[in-house]
Amino acid sequence: MTENLILTQVVRFRVQRSGLKTANHFRIIGYNQQHVHKTVSPNG
Repeated sequence: MTENLILTQVVRFRVQRSGLKTANHFRIIGYNQQHVHKTVSPNG
C-alpha cells in the first residue's frame, strides 16, 4: 500500500512536468492492465 502511495506521488510529479508523454504512458498502462486482467481471469 505504501509503495502505491509513493508511486502515485511520483506519477503526479511526472504529470506536472510532462503532460502528453505521461498521458500516453498511462494509456499504455491501462491497456496492459486490461490485457493482464483478461489473461488472469478469462471467465470475466
